[in-house]
Amino acid sequence: MASAVLLLGACSPAAPPAEDPFEGDATAASGAQRAEVEIIIGEWFIALSGEEPPSGDVKLVIRNYGQYVHEIEVIRKLGEYQEYEVAEIEDIAPGETRALGFQFSPGTYELACTIVERKADGRILNHYQLGMFTFIDVPEP
Repeated sequence: MASAVLLLGACSPAAPPAEDPFEGDATAASGAQRAEVEIIIGEWFIALSGEEPPSGDVKLVIRNYGQYVHEIEVIRKLGEYQEYEVAEIEDIAPGETRALGFQFSPGTYELACTIVERKADGRILNHYQLGMFTFIDVPEP
């Protein structure tokens, strides 16, 4: 069973990261353009703030507008019963913004928060079952 951690926090927009976490990486050094996709999370949703990501090099910017710690798992869907996790950002605190560089291949992906926590009153909060997932389709270039 998962142990619970109750975090009390204000539900306020987060400021962008102070530093670009990709400064100095190969894409930045080569001058190539990295697409940026903003993902908004909170109780109990995951949503893209704009268009779905293109195939290729993408910077995912995740903003937690909720009052609980969340995570984002990027899961590649290969068929009805085949999938695997390809990236993850854990422990995104309330009000926090985190970023992840990722190379998307064309196909279907699921973005999900799979945190399960037990509250002091015995309730179990399964973030995924409460609606924290969405699907994206990455097109051919």
